[in-house]
Amino acid sequence: MKLKTVRCMKDKVSSGHFLVIVHAMDRIGGNRIFEDANYTDKKFKETSQLLREFAIKKRVFLNQDNR
Repeated sequence: MKLKTVRCMKDKVSSGHFLVIVHAMDRIGGNRIFEDANYTDKKFKETSQLLREFAIKKRVFLNQDNR
């Protein structure tokens, strides 16, 4: 995720990589949606693996005669 604007941050924070903790809400200003952490972690790992596989296939395709 690329973050362009953050509210309530002081000017003392420099640019760089930060860990951002977010919660899913049912609507703006609504209630937090609670999910099973193990299920969510499993889905994130599956998605990460699929994205890695796609990147590898894309790189192989682009490195062939299709440049």
